[in-house]
Amino acid sequence: MPNFLTEAELREMFKEGPPEKMVVKPGTVLTPSAQQYIKVMGIELVEESEDIKSPVSPPSNREARFQELDTGAILEQKPEHFTHLKGKVLVPKTHPRIYFRGSLDQLEAFIISAQVVAKEEGRKEFYEWLEEMLKFCGAIFRAEVLEETLPPLTLFGLNPDELRAHSHHPDKHYGVKHFKPSAAQGKLMCALNLVRVMARETELKAMAAFWKAEKGMEREDILLVLNRMSSAAYILMCRLAKNVGVPEIIGLTPPNWTRN
Repeated sequence: MPNFLTEAELREMFKEGPPEKMVVKPGTVLTPSAQQYIKVMGIELVEESEDIKSPVSPPSNREARFQELDTGAILEQKPEHFTHLKGKVLVPKTHPRIYFRGSLDQLEAFIISAQVVAKEEGRKEFYEWLEEMLKFCGAIFRAEVLEETLPPLTLFGLNPDELRAHSHHPDKHYGVKHFKPSAAQGKLMCALNLVRVMARETELKAMAAFWKAEKGMEREDILLVLNRMSSAAYILMCRLAKNVGVPEIIGLTPPNWTRN
């Protein structure tokens, strides 16, 4: 019989911090969530052989050591004010990339809240469009943690150039001019506007995390996607405005309301 390992069991084994390498017995099977946990934490799996007779067990004190990213210092235990950047590498919780991850988490929360409103109002199409955005947030998180390149962005059947064009010229694509949302347009409009604002905030956090004066922008793929995320949210607002009306036209030019 295969030996199954779940994510919950791995978290309990590595509650003092994940090791760089984990030795498993031949035939060990990881559940899908356990496999995802291993990938995100950057743990290398090694199958036990005749030369390696280590049982699956929590890491030894030596294996459990952590390393501070900035100083290179080796720590026996993880301080409460530090968190994992990747694997056993620790950074302060005020590190720009941790701020970015927190902002991305907030963006996901706002998208889910907007989905709740869309479901309550019976707007299935908006629920599904928001689900596309939510799934791509997950792709951003994975790409950032594992330091992988993001897959090509497509939302609502639109590529990055098309998203930009639609958000800059809603009169051409949706029959509405640039507008300022108001309470009169209802809960869903307010919820979509919060998603738009949070997408822009997350983009700024990403800029702070990945801009290096000596190197320039390290993750332009993430910046591009987040830029278009705010455009996508505004596109949904324009699609909704076509149905609920635009009570106040304010004549904003595209650069003032959407990002270039």
